[in-house]
Amino acid sequence: MIYYNNYEIYEHIINHNEYLDSLFAQFGDLLEDSISFLNEFISIVRTIVQNEAKFAVLKRFMACDAFTHITQALEQLERMEFIESEKINIMKIQLVEVIIFLSQIEIFPLYNYLKSNPHLLQLLIKNMYKGDQGLQILIGDLFKLFLENDNPKKSEILDFVYCNLLPALMEQYYKLESSQYFMNYAQELINILSHCIFIHGTRIRYYIIQHKILQELYKGFKLNNKTLTLAIIRLVKIIVSSKDEFLIKFIANYNLLSDIFKIYFQNCNKNNLLSSACLELFEKIRTDNVKKLINYIVENFGEEIIRRNLKKPFERMFQKYEQINDGKTPNFRVQEVVPENPDQLGTENNAQM
Repeated sequence: MIYYNNYEIYEHIINHNEYLDSLFAQFGDLLEDSISFLNEFISIVRTIVQNEAKFAVLKRFMACDAFTHITQALEQLERMEFIESEKINIMKIQLVEVIIFLSQIEIFPLYNYLKSNPHLLQLLIKNMYKGDQGLQILIGDLFKLFLENDNPKKSEILDFVYCNLLPALMEQYYKLESSQYFMNYAQELINILSHCIFIHGTRIRYYIIQHKILQELYKGFKLNNKTLTLAIIRLVKIIVSSKDEFLIKFIANYNLLSDIFKIYFQNCNKNNLLSSACLELFEKIRTDNVKKLINYIVENFGEEIIRRNLKKPFERMFQKYEQINDGKTPNFRVQEVVPENPDQLGTENNAQM
């Protein structure tokens, strides 16, 4: 086949049933070469095959039980100790790229396989948790395909997302490890949750409320990692932007801005990314006129804001509060003062923040 052009290679493989079967059969003894060839073939298909014709490719791969072979290959890579980790990571990326390609054609075959063969899902989540960052991002992108599908059985697929996929992803987050791979994983998880809010707010609303997802994510604040903290604050901002009445009420009723104000008070005199992210969230609440949260902020944190001499950034928030409440002014028991000791401004040293 070395003398064939790309189209001839494609035609030969698709029209000769035994070729893909033979390729997958070589995953055992010639894994690296087989994965590399498979990845090259997928690249050819992406380049020369039109959308409708790709269904024939998908059908051919499913006839070969491709997902089973990919699962076995990932298992084999987990056990390999004689190959350097960088090569193993490249092969894992290539296998995930094959899964993504097939799932972009049609997500239902992968869903159907995972439903009856959960081991592949476990392997994917394991590699999203402890894999190279590029692999983590790629697997995150794969999972997002379940959220964007237009399959006639979309409701059934979303049931799988909320009953199987998201709980399994959250299970890994509960480990709360101070490692870079955990921070990368947490960011991918938060990106998936954000995607859910953008695409189907009702399902994610009840999932966040029922499983107290924000409270679980907030436990990550204890790790004192700036990147993770910013990601969590960004998710809260996305929730505010969604203007979901139930989630807004949930945030206020469960005092879920308290931890974010603690972070702000610790960083308000540093003019850093954390301080800016908090202020952007608060400003978003004001400009979107989220009345429930404006009242909640002024009535619960107003006195501390005044005590810390931070009224200026919140001046328009206080004005909005008065407008919402027919001219009623907040009844603070403290007056704005300039602290004698800078430590009173909440400038505690936080090495990673």
